[in-house]
Amino acid sequence: MELEPGIHQLAHGRKPFGIPSPNVYLIQGTDASMFVDSGWDNEDDHIARMTYLKSVGGPPLTEILITHRHGDHGGGALRIHNDIGTPTSAHRLDQAAIEAERFGGAATLDRVLEGGESYDLGGLTLQVVHAPGHTVGSLAVIIPERNVMLSADSVL
Repeated sequence: MELEPGIHQLAHGRKPFGIPSPNVYLIQGTDASMFVDSGWDNEDDHIARMTYLKSVGGPPLTEILITHRHGDHGGGALRIHNDIGTPTSAHRLDQAAIEAERFGGAATLDRVLEGGESYDLGGLTLQVVHAPGHTVGSLAVIIPERNVMLSADSVL
């Protein structure tokens, strides 16, 4: 569902231990789109994400930013990457765990982040903030044009 112009929330997937489905965000500017997180790695969730992406249309998906190493946030990234070639990124302190646990050693991150990076999607900017705590490499994303912060699991 579109929460704000250009900011979509996709909440699909299993609900282990009674916790809600993980949030995946599709951020769409006029020039580019990005996923912030990718949800679980399973076929049903992948189909739901890709169906939503196709239904809203918009500019090309240019990156999947993984906010931290856990499977409900980065699990589906490799499947999306393999399906449509979208590059992946995450913080360097979670890099080894993501590549081993989420990618099963079959791939590496395309971009390693530190925090402080900025993405211009055309009308929307994503500012990446290193927010350690939930994991050492946790990231948050600020979208200043909408006064929005996507905190992932840094704030539960």
